[in-house]
Amino acid sequence: MNDFSKSVLFVDDEPDLLRLIRGLLEEEGFQVLTSESAEEALAQLKATRPDIILADIKLPAMDGFQLYEQVRKTPGLDTVPFVFVTAYNDQEAIASAKALGASDYVTKPFDFELLIQTVKRLTAT
Repeated sequence: MNDFSKSVLFVDDEPDLLRLIRGLLEEEGFQVLTSESAEEALAQLKATRPDIILADIKLPAMDGFQLYEQVRKTPGLDTVPFVFVTAYNDQEAIASAKALGASDYVTKPFDFELLIQTVKRLTAT
């Protein structure tokens, strides 16, 4: 599938990781938007509705949990799958993400194939 029919917004404050994940997902046929902050992501979300959002928890200023809450309050974005992609792998962080209603939680360093499969699973129509 290389028709770029599904779009991903990936939010992380590590530019190298943004480029790496963008390249991997584009090879799988996804259109990928990236943001280095939650605020930048929210600005992008005013103009586009991705099929899935991937976000780190630890972001400058507004964290990933706050981003999730803002996304869920936004009509049209409230049902978009939201996956936390983060170095936090303790049970408390995972429980917090799941309690919020996150679609999934992938820990860093992660298995790229697992991340790709998670994105494919959550964007399948």
